[in-house]
Amino acid sequence: MRPGLPLLLLAAGLAPPALAQSAALRVGAGQVRADQVFPVADTVTRSGLALTVDGAFGLGPVSLAVRYLEGSLAGDGAAGDTDFAEGEAILWVAPVRWAALGAGRHLRSYVEPGGTERWTMWEVRARGSAQLTEALTAYGVFWMVVGSGLPVSGSLESGRGLEGGLRVALGRMPFSAELRYRVDRLAVPDAGRRETIEQLGIAIGVGRR
Repeated sequence: MRPGLPLLLLAAGLAPPALAQSAALRVGAGQVRADQVFPVADTVTRSGLALTVDGAFGLGPVSLAVRYLEGSLAGDGAAGDTDFAEGEAILWVAPVRWAALGAGRHLRSYVEPGGTERWTMWEVRARGSAQLTEALTAYGVFWMVVGSGLPVSGSLESGRGLEGGLRVALGRMPFSAELRYRVDRLAVPDAGRRETIEQLGIAIGVGRR
């Protein structure tokens, strides 16, 4: 036997098992409602349908989740229509199967004839899930804004949101359907600006996360 072979065998025996990999991709559609309060208490409400694509890739307890949403929102009364888009990338760490902590960047854009308004938020998040039945899982996510880039003057006083949903496994294959509700609020008191975004939708996907 070669002199180094016992050491190689010992190292192989002590090496940790390969980290499990996971991946998921989902597409969906839903209703978006944007309520914006401007200075002098002017309130603008817009709503419309939007399409979403989100995915996640994990290696062991660490995963990267990305999401993109785009749609056209129609204004009520004198409010004009706008194209609305959101994108986010969140890095998650799951110390246990049913809970995770994450942080990342969240972008939001309103595209109007007069120009594009962009919001940038850096957020910390917490996620939990519960297996209700063999096929049904409930989950919830809460987040807070810890840094931001604003299209208006002043500083962000508060920014927070939550998402909750139900996920149904479709048979033994890695397919699932989700019902999701999401809401987040931002407040910039120096500019007299507040906004609330609500989203309700469904998604179909493949893979586990």
